[in-house]
Amino acid sequence: MDDKPFTYYSGSIHYFRIHEKRWSQRLRQLRDLGLNAIQYYIPWNFHEVFEGQYNFVDDRNFTEFSRLAWQQHGMYTILRVGPYVCGEWENGGFPAYVTDGNLTLRSSDERYLFYVKKWFDVLLPKIKPMLYNNGGPILMVQIENGFGWTPKRDKKYMKWLRVLALKHLGKDTVLFTSKKSSQPMRSIAQTWNDPWSVTDNQL
Repeated sequence: MDDKPFTYYSGSIHYFRIHEKRWSQRLRQLRDLGLNAIQYYIPWNFHEVFEGQYNFVDDRNFTEFSRLAWQQHGMYTILRVGPYVCGEWENGGFPAYVTDGNLTLRSSDERYLFYVKKWFDVLLPKIKPMLYNNGGPILMVQIENGFGWTPKRDKKYMKWLRVLALKHLGKDTVLFTSKKSSQPMRSIAQTWNDPWSVTDNQL
């Protein structure tokens, strides 16, 4: 970090499972364990219960959660934005209106991509000012989660997500995905280094 050796020790803590008045207390407890970073998901259906109605205030104000971690306890953030988060959370974080249709989720199905883009167009601009490169606490951003478990593992979809995320967050953003080490997942990760089949003008 900044040309100096750096190690982060993170623990998972979910703002959406804690009353906002207890956020600072719980964050302090993690800091007392010796951690210098937190990681958490952003469940889509927690912020958009009904299509087009977004809520990022009070107990849904994830930016305030990271601000408290950083300013009060000196803890960085590893952010996990999905759109699928799992997190032992209803629908894996997908709003009901997305799963009620006959869509192929977590794929390059254009109907599904339409919803994801609309959501990320709202969510990611809130994240950009919080990135470490912009003076904020967010070190890295995870897109998708446990994708290696999906039957088809649509590589075009993962490329599309990466391009969309970098378009909003900037090309110097550190992105990653998460799945236990396996050949299928390594194959997906390797596609990120290939020439893009998806370009900005397709978003």
